[in-house]
Amino acid sequence: MKLFRISFFPLILVLFFQGKDPKLKPVRSHPIAIKEPSDIAMKPDRSGYYIVSDDGYLVETDADGKEIRRSPHQGYDFEAVFLDSSGLWLMDERTRFLSRMNQQTLLPELTREIPYSGGRNKGFEAICRNPKTGRMFAVTEKDPIWIFELDHNLNIINRIQFSGLSDVSAATVWNGELYFLSDEDHCIARINPENYQIENKVKIPVINPEGISPACGKGLVVCSDDLGKLFYFEDETALP
Repeated sequence: MKLFRISFFPLILVLFFQGKDPKLKPVRSHPIAIKEPSDIAMKPDRSGYYIVSDDGYLVETDADGKEIRRSPHQGYDFEAVFLDSSGLWLMDERTRFLSRMNQQTLLPELTREIPYSGGRNKGFEAICRNPKTGRMFAVTEKDPIWIFELDHNLNIINRIQFSGLSDVSAATVWNGELYFLSDEDHCIARINPENYQIENKVKIPVINPEGISPACGKGLVVCSDDLGKLFYFEDETALP
């Protein structure tokens, strides 16, 4: 979900940095030619990423975020992408459709609707797999934040209300730990997989951070929706 307009960026940057020293700074950043990137997932061989956009595109990229190919299937508002041994998954916030994509064709091979009655633009922003229980889950953005745990048939088996962040814009597993990204709080939070409580969090100086993934090198990579850039955080001792 877009929160800012380009014309307001200078004022926002001043207000964000004024009187604050960010706890964690990116070591580098660069633009990517994908409009409004909303989430990112590293490929298992660490050769590149899958990136989804607000325009409903799924794009495979190299390790620098350069497009290799684009799915011929277009959705409405892809907000989350997740990849593990069970497949490549993405979530369309507007339709509530969770789809497993064929990695050879980049076409949907399985689609299920995850019912949610919240606002159309306050639907599911994150999908991931709990590293402790092995369950896939989907997270709503805010007002309130709900975690929907799913069984192997993608049926909802548990619903947990989450607190401690203003919103959740993405989730990932890195080094066996679960992490949430918050757009409005500009932070990365480590989450206890047993009770979904925040264990630690750090601020990041990124405007509109919408996606997070392990990086192809080391550390984590965050994508900014409005800026259309990737930010790399490689100081693993400073990450939460």
